[in-house]
Amino acid sequence: MQGGKAFAESLADHPRVFDTLFCSLVLAGESGGALTTTLQRLGDHFAEKDKLARKVKGAMSYPIFVVVFIFLILVAVMMFIIPRFRTIFDQINGELPMFTKIFITVYDNIMANFIFGISFVVAIIIFCGVWNKTDKARRQFSQLILSIPMIGKIIRESF
Repeated sequence: MQGGKAFAESLADHPRVFDTLFCSLVLAGESGGALTTTLQRLGDHFAEKDKLARKVKGAMSYPIFVVVFIFLILVAVMMFIIPRFRTIFDQINGELPMFTKIFITVYDNIMANFIFGISFVVAIIIFCGVWNKTDKARRQFSQLILSIPMIGKIIRESF
């Protein structure tokens, strides 16, 4: 602006911060002599948008907590309870229920391939971290998230 540029032009020099819609509205406000009103409305709009985004993030934290808690319960059941059932049923030569057999099979496979599994998870995390640094990857990841039926709709409507 010190060099004689219009306010909207100065904003357009920073496209990562101010998108084209924002710059166009500021230009319209400048041209129409209503820059103060336009900036006030934009400020109100972005404040409401931020408020809604915080509400959505808060609402999403509970389901994430529940999923993580259920996962931890399953791990605890597989690590501590199912092996004891196996020992008890082996001692009495009893037939294990199908559900318990499935859990024991999954437990045995996890324990037999524990190091491979941990290595695989670490490799995926590293790969995703490196891959996500490119614009194309971020765009693909965003498209993937937005294609998830319920979550995508919530994210689209909140931002």
